[in-house]
Amino acid sequence: MEREFNVAVCAQEKTIARDIEGISDLGIYSRGRLMVYAQIADGKTKDVTMDSQTRYAVLKGSDIVDIQKNRTHVTVRAPDDRVGHGHATIQIDHTSPYTRLTEYVTISVVEKTAFVVTSHAYPSQFDDDPLEKTVVRKVHCTNVYQRLRLRSRVYMSDETAYEVTDESVFSTSTDIRVKRGPNEVILVAKRRGRYSVSATWKGLVSRENKIVVSDELARVKTIQHTTNWITSRSGQTFYGVAKSRQALSLKVHFDDGTTFVDAVNGVQSKWLGYEQYVTFSSDRNESVEVNGDGVAILLENHHSEVAIEARTVCDTPDVETIKNITLVFANLKAATNDVDLGKNDGAQFAPVVVGETFSVPVLVQAGDARLKLYDVRLSITNEYTLRVADCKIGDDWTNMTFSCTINDPVVEVMIVGSEPNSTATGLVHVATVTFEAWNTSVNSARISGNVYAIGTTNFDTDINANESTAPTIVAGNGEVLFRLSGDVKSDDDTHAFAANRLPYERADRDIHEVSGDVKSNDDIHAFAADRFPYELEPTATSKSPATSVGLDDTPRSRHTTVFSTRADRDINRSLR
Repeated sequence: MEREFNVAVCAQEKTIARDIEGISDLGIYSRGRLMVYAQIADGKTKDVTMDSQTRYAVLKGSDIVDIQKNRTHVTVRAPDDRVGHGHATIQIDHTSPYTRLTEYVTISVVEKTAFVVTSHAYPSQFDDDPLEKTVVRKVHCTNVYQRLRLRSRVYMSDETAYEVTDESVFSTSTDIRVKRGPNEVILVAKRRGRYSVSATWKGLVSRENKIVVSDELARVKTIQHTTNWITSRSGQTFYGVAKSRQALSLKVHFDDGTTFVDAVNGVQSKWLGYEQYVTFSSDRNESVEVNGDGVAILLENHHSEVAIEARTVCDTPDVETIKNITLVFANLKAATNDVDLGKNDGAQFAPVVVGETFSVPVLVQAGDARLKLYDVRLSITNEYTLRVADCKIGDDWTNMTFSCTINDPVVEVMIVGSEPNSTATGLVHVATVTFEAWNTSVNSARISGNVYAIGTTNFDTDINANESTAPTIVAGNGEVLFRLSGDVKSDDDTHAFAANRLPYERADRDIHEVSGDVKSNDDIHAFAADRFPYELEPTATSKSPATSVGLDDTPRSRHTTVFSTRADRDINRSLR
């Protein structure tokens, strides 16, 4: 026989109760099963629960438990003929030819001590520990009464509580009723008065809980904006395509301790619309509009944060108006075949000081398709506010055919790219344009533009547009805000800047239409030949000769940057 050197006891239920009605519904059982295992010298274990050499005894608590042993298992139970609760200690002895092993296990015996009904604020900020409340008031300047959530619980002698609300039957007095919902029981008052509510469960009857319904107002104490905007170091951003909608959310605290976690769309909105006591407004309706349903609608970019205000409404003059403002940037996202400029979080363009340069990413939205070609023209609304300092190929278009013409005319940037083998999808960074903020008497300058062509594997319509039909850029259209700090140039510099540009007429360009399916490489080649008037060198990246774009006395010349790839030799030949 192998030598046994240790014994372990496992009790399936270490808390038991007397076998009374409903006790098993709480997940408590009237008996617990014992299992005994002996560890053998070779590391194995064997079940010795029913072994004749294993004996059981109640060392402490024999007045509340006993032990039953049958042919298959051993249990500790709390007999119905015994009373009381507490802890019982069971001693297990196992004797082998070599040694006697002893182990102990403690069993807790509990019994029901109370069945209680409570009422709580509804809805509650903390579902696991809701605010207990017995007084119902009218919600801030409305004729709508607050509601209460009812709970019924069974308390055990070890101070644990078990929720039995769903299984309880509630009784109320006249003019107040109980309404059951998913996993909740709500108390609804019709008029002021004093009422009572009680419950029964498994033969247990709770004491009456007194409820007072008053016509006094539960006034709004604070308002907190909780709308789920995109958040970054720049602040909050409403980012989406034009006419995107965002449901607004408010957390409203009342002076009686009640909290509506979501005053706009929470559970209470089914019987109390937020518009009865709170209203929204936007200080920039042209950028972010707020409708009567508590929904913000994104319409256009704005250079600064838009203020969305929530404030209480009340016809009673002595009730204080509570308000709160949240600031959010309006930043449009490019839809498919549109062009975005600048950043995607915070302000589209960061504020700049006069004389400061800033870089603007140009991003073409190809969606799920592959971008094959594009012709984008950017415009500066006021030529005395910004000048174009540079234009470079974008990170997503490296080593592909690219042309960028600046200062021809001075208020326009022409960006053209073509690549039959392009695999770029989604928001494609095709170029980066650098602007300089010049002397101006206005607060901002607008950068806009048009899309003259975008070709993708899924876009089979006419790939060209003429001057009158070229779609306006939506997502990229926005204003650059000038900050007052920094080095402000004199008016003489402004006049010199203007004089240097005015003698040159705007160059009118003929737009030759090439319609058809852009999946054809021939169409892309024709597109490139029409838009790249300069010979492309067969190098990885080459730059055509161009005069300086600085602000000196040198006559202005058009500045064109051209890139090509060896994969475009057939395009190059057609251009030669």
